Amino acid sequence: LNLRDMVLTLYGVIIVFVIFYLAYKLFKQILVYYGKMIAKKTASKIDDVLIPVVEKVGVVVIGIAALGYALNALSIDLTMFVAGGIVISMVLAYAAQETISNFFSGIFLLLDRPFAEGDMIILSDGDWCDVRMIGLRTTRLYRFSDATMISLPNNKLVNEKIVRVSNVNDPARVNVDVGVGYGSNPNEVRTAIMKAIEASPYSLLTRDDRRPLILFDSMGDSALVFKVLCWINDNGKRIAARDKLVEEIYLKLNEAGIEIPFPQRVVHLKKEEN
Repeated sequence: LNLRDMVLTLYGVIIVFVIFYLAYKLFKQILVYYGKMIAKKTASKIDDVLIPVVEKVGVVVIGIAALGYALNALSIDLTMFVAGGIVISMVLAYAAQETISNFFSGIFLLLDRPFAEGDMIILSDGDWCDVRMIGLRTTRLYRFSDATMISLPNNKLVNEKIVRVSNVNDPARVNVDVGVGYGSNPNEVRTAIMKAIEASPYSLLTRDDRRPLILFDSMGDSALVFKVLCWINDNGKRIAARDKLVEEIYLKLNEAGIEIPFPQRVVHLKKEEN
């Protein structure tokens, strides 16, 4: 190349980078405007989560495009670069398939919304958890059984059975099975259990559609079984509420002189005559 061609080539490369720099600034300004003026006013959180991701991806795409046009302006053959890029992309995709799976699972959770932040859910292993944060790769949960914060991969949450109970601050129902001795008066049992419910600070007694139920459920092997269905005022305090309710039921039954039997079995011995 002569000097004139080199100057023109260099000038073309500079023009390419200037154009792509302006394109990047415009792209970023659009994202900033959307993020500040529109996304924050929407109820969905997916805008807030995806905007930083779109910005990073956009920078990479614009950078690669600018480099490609610059190399083309320098008359450099891009075939080897494209082939190498394809091979590298395939290797990276295979190595990061778990991360990619979690990423798209996170988008699915944000779009489909099987549960939201602040909801109470039950995992397939029976753990009760409060959803604290849904990210693009993992979801952070507060597990009530051992009071720990855990992070689960999003693809695990998408593929397993999850029960959404309610919002953590919503009223919830606590179930307790109570066994009393045979011969106990059912009305006296109900009265004692109702006193226990009223004594618990967690019980919700102010709403007619959330009144407690005390059901004579069955006649078991060694006890009359009553099922207690009691609403509490805070789903997040379910464990403490159930603990307090069981304690109050035990105390009120003892005060009323109602027997709480041990497991027992009646055995008849047959006497054989010689």
